[in-house]
Amino acid sequence: SGRPPKPLTFQQCYDYTVNKYKGRVVICNGEEAEDGVAKVAWPKYLAARAAKNKDLADVVICRVDKDLIQVPGWHYNYGKDTGPDWITDAEAARHFWWQMLKGDTTDAILGIPGVGDAKATKVLEGAKNEKECVERVIRAYKDHFEDGWEAPFKENGILLRMRSFDGEMWDAATYRDWETLRSEEHTSELQS
Repeated sequence: SGRPPKPLTFQQCYDYTVNKYKGRVVICNGEEAEDGVAKVAWPKYLAARAAKNKDLADVVICRVDKDLIQVPGWHYNYGKDTGPDWITDAEAARHFWWQMLKGDTTDAILGIPGVGDAKATKVLEGAKNEKECVERVIRAYKDHFEDGWEAPFKENGILLRMRSFDGEMWDAATYRDWETLRSEEHTSELQS
């Protein structure tokens, strides 16, 4: 990984935060904090979507990390001091598939070698729905990896996909059915 080592005072800061905010801190053991955030945000988003009322999504994902854009709902980017902004299902899905193309250099996830921001954006440009994004990404994997496309596709999906509930693992073997179901479920946008 390209990450620097933890700061020397990491453990002291961790202990202080956990003790000071006891009961208000979620500790993520065995998974990245991003997945913990996604698992808290997803049920709130789903309730708001079912009621067609954004105000019921009473969680705001505060982030600088781009990975969490694949979780729909309210977002606040404190690095740019923008928002809160509403990320739609379509934007969240497109972001995941964009990441599948370009990977994540911070986490040493390759994606498709040679595909950066601009190329990934171009591949997905004009895609009308998530199904078209999936088809384009698979075509790009097949074009680059040829007969061996499924292994990197599966690995990248597992590494990049944020969990929406405990134990969830992205499954490349059923991606078409799973993505099609998600696309159908997410066709209606919430009312402002």
